[in-house]
Amino acid sequence: YPNRIKGEGFFCAVLRRTGASSDKSFSYPAVPKTLSLKIDIHNWIKGAENMLLFHKAEEIFAFETQYAQELALVMSVLKLRKSGLRIGELIRDDFIPNHELAMSTLQSNQIPSIQLDLKTSLQYLRRETIETTVAQKGWSLVQYKGISLGWIKQVQGKAKNHYPLNWRILMR
Repeated sequence: YPNRIKGEGFFCAVLRRTGASSDKSFSYPAVPKTLSLKIDIHNWIKGAENMLLFHKAEEIFAFETQYAQELALVMSVLKLRKSGLRIGELIRDDFIPNHELAMSTLQSNQIPSIQLDLKTSLQYLRRETIETTVAQKGWSLVQYKGISLGWIKQVQGKAKNHYPLNWRILMR
């Protein structure tokens, strides 16, 4: 019972269906070659050759190949809502990196990063517009003292903040 101990409230539960069981098995479709050609996944994650890539709607996920048998076993008995690392979305021809990738250790070293000071980092975490001195266009990883905070997209000299709206700091 998470309410009876000091902690963050995380818990695990196992549910058993008492009614008729369904023998439907589900597997994520592999990323089609046409999709993988639109983005070079090696530019976004390191060790991409050791990853199983799959997509669900527009979202692209990565899962370590060495755990593929375990994933198949779990999927054979449970319905998974999500598995693997959500890398991003492919909307039209644009790849939009997901915040999960920014928080992971699988980020490629090729991703441009911007180091922020404390004041600017707090602005970013409040999801406010931040000023950057980097003129590079496209996606950049925002960091404070080497720790990744999230993504910004720089277009026409402006940095658009892509920090998750629900995670923003509301207090001053």
